[in-house]
Amino acid sequence: MMLAPRKRVRYSLFVAAGFAVQCLMSGTAAYGQDSQPRDFVPLPAGTNLALVYYLGSTSDTLVDGNGDDVADSNLDTNVTLLRYVKYFDLAGMRVDVNVLQPFGGLNNMRIAGTDIDTKHFSSGDLTLVGTIWPLNDAKNGRYFGIATYLTLPTGNYSATKPSLGSNRWSVAVQPAFLFNIAPKWSVDVVGGGHNLWGQQRWPRWRASREGCKLYRARLGQLQCKR
Repeated sequence: MMLAPRKRVRYSLFVAAGFAVQCLMSGTAAYGQDSQPRDFVPLPAGTNLALVYYLGSTSDTLVDGNGDDVADSNLDTNVTLLRYVKYFDLAGMRVDVNVLQPFGGLNNMRIAGTDIDTKHFSSGDLTLVGTIWPLNDAKNGRYFGIATYLTLPTGNYSATKPSLGSNRWSVAVQPAFLFNIAPKWSVDVVGGGHNLWGQQRWPRWRASREGCKLYRARLGQLQCKR
């Protein structure tokens, strides 16, 4: 559980608060964009995992687009993520399949003294992930994997208030190369990009997100194995 009594958040995060669930989806090669060190090191074939993640946070400071504090603002986030992972071999390569389902609530939302109605419990978008490792050289500590993420607009969505659903399809591809540079040191090179299809509108806050393409890369992520 993460608690931030005086966490400063941008106005856009209040508007699109449902995206807080993405913070939970970065463990192992399961939900891309924000990978962690050694995420792309596969487990043995035949491994099955059932995992539960939880994010709890409290924010009581809102910063508007001009960088000014908006007094009397608050947001509590309580989100749980259920995840299933299966590793197996296909055509001589290691493969994994992930199924991720978030649910939870955005509670006690207030902006400038005005209470914002949000659901205390709702479901987020279902995400399906598949990763394939053309290079899986455990002996020499070298791994190259390509993960593909498909997010379906299955979650609860509202056009007039924040919600966990995104009301759009999303496809992301994330390649990664990991190699050891010393017995207990390794480097991760991670890239990727994704496409979004659909539309999100919150007219009350005059915010809109159209379909778009995003690209990003991370180089030289260094990790020491203990």
